[in-house]
Amino acid sequence: MNKKNEPLKMTYMRALESYKKQDYKNAETYCYKILSIDSYHFDSILMLSRISAINKNLDQAKELLIKAVEIQPKNTTAIHNLATCYKELGQLEEAKNYYNKVLEIDPRHTNTNYNLGVIFYQLKDLKKAKSYLKKTVDLQKNYGIAFFSLGNVHADLKEYNDAISCYQKAIEINPRIVGAYNNMGLIYRNLNDLENAVKSYQSAIKIQMF
Repeated sequence: MNKKNEPLKMTYMRALESYKKQDYKNAETYCYKILSIDSYHFDSILMLSRISAINKNLDQAKELLIKAVEIQPKNTTAIHNLATCYKELGQLEEAKNYYNKVLEIDPRHTNTNYNLGVIFYQLKDLKKAKSYLKKTVDLQKNYGIAFFSLGNVHADLKEYNDAISCYQKAIEINPRIVGAYNNMGLIYRNLNDLENAVKSYQSAIKIQMF
């Protein structure tokens, strides 16, 4: 072991322990102590970005992640998190750019495919949204919210049978996705299947009560 790096490693382990205990103030203190010695310490910068995001300081998280990506340009975690920062800040073009960088490195990155699907849905590009969300659920069969989002795309495309199938799959994975029941109710009502519409709405109400 390089003895010069030993104190930094010990300090980072203390930061990690604090972070896991959700003692973010101490975790920050340890990370900044490390950065005062090594301003390019990637793991400390990444942890600080996560703490900033938890504290809803997305602009600070973004700046930290930009630095992290400069240090490790092929690190998919840092790139993905930076893309998500841009997404949460409403800067969708920048978000798409960085999500695409992740897929250039790892085309099977599940959360990146999901987030691109969500962005294209927000942009009303249903064809692309459908493509990315379909890839997401192909990659991860138990991704409940992805099935729900894909159901929304099918519903907007008036592909009602596919939408219902996706909502049912989402509920099978996570029975507490209230929106899936509500949206199925709307589809059944549009199809004049009032019995199933009522059942869907009743299921949604039951979940919200308990």
